[in-house]
Amino acid sequence: MSYGKRTDSTHAAIRTALRQAGATVWDTSGSAHTLGGRGGPDLVAYRQGTGYVALWVKTPGGKCTPSEQAAINRGDPLLFVESIEQALQAIGVDVR
Repeated sequence: MSYGKRTDSTHAAIRTALRQAGATVWDTSGSAHTLGGRGGPDLVAYRQGTGYVALWVKTPGGKCTPSEQAAINRGDPLLFVESIEQALQAIGVDVR
């Protein structure tokens, strides 16, 4: 089975914005980690007061991988983000 080998176009900007907002961010999408592309999150962020948040990064209108769809079908709680604003909201940052 082939797994995702590249990140979505919004990935780097979202990762940077989360870090600038004070979150510690683990990028689990790269080849050094085996989570991204196998149904696991692309980013895991920790922010004081919010805790840990697992994020699946998508390009606006992007499709789920087969493993992500299987997780959805199982009822796993997946948090997909397509923008910096959505990601910041996920870690409790008011973007208004």
